[in-house]
Amino acid sequence: DIVTMVNIVLEQEYLLTADLNDDGVINIQDIIILVNMVVGGRTIHSDENIGTKAQIYQEGSSVSISSDGKIGGVQMTLQHDGDFNIELTDKAMFAEYRTVGNETILVIVEPESDKLFSYTGDYTITSVIAANVLSEAMEIELTDRILPDVFELSQNFPNPFNPNTQIQFALGKDELVNLNIFDIQGRLVSSLINNSNYPAGYHNITWDGTNTMGTQVPSGMYLYKLVSENQTIT
Repeated sequence: DIVTMVNIVLEQEYLLTADLNDDGVINIQDIIILVNMVVGGRTIHSDENIGTKAQIYQEGSSVSISSDGKIGGVQMTLQHDGDFNIELTDKAMFAEYRTVGNETILVIVEPESDKLFSYTGDYTITSVIAANVLSEAMEIELTDRILPDVFELSQNFPNPFNPNTQIQFALGKDELVNLNIFDIQGRLVSSLINNSNYPAGYHNITWDGTNTMGTQVPSGMYLYKLVSENQTIT
């Protein structure tokens, strides 16, 4: 079952029964939930250090991760040239990747060491999710050359969505940002980020398909706009 779930994530398919946390997206968080079910649940002690923040960093020709507690898993999407090669850690419950063209998606479940993978060639991280052993999303900081050098807003996924969708954006530096949803007539539907400071790195925000009053919006076309002090992307 775990292998099947990993393959669903790597193939970027959506299967309702695989969305175990019911957030409209199938990713590493659902895999961690399934792992906990397979091993008969997980006993958490009051003094156990559950991870909330993770740092992904470059070490020579390897990419590693550190955190303030236990990591349940990591999912990452890489863009690269045709001569890119990758070797995942063998110190994990499960580690797999799939490459299609110039894009590689990797999933690592319960890594037992800091090193995630080694590589040759050039790459860019376009998305990354880390979850703790409770399947909760962790705050991610990227350092050194892994940090994005652009202000970027990615395509939401899934699209179309029902009812949730994830929006990812990248910041090349710490910035004060706003992220709002508008209808096609330009009227504000929902404010996901309201003038808040976000650190440099990649960030995932989930919109649950509700408006500012908490009411589910009707089906249709919606636009999302990311605004910083000097830039705007829709």
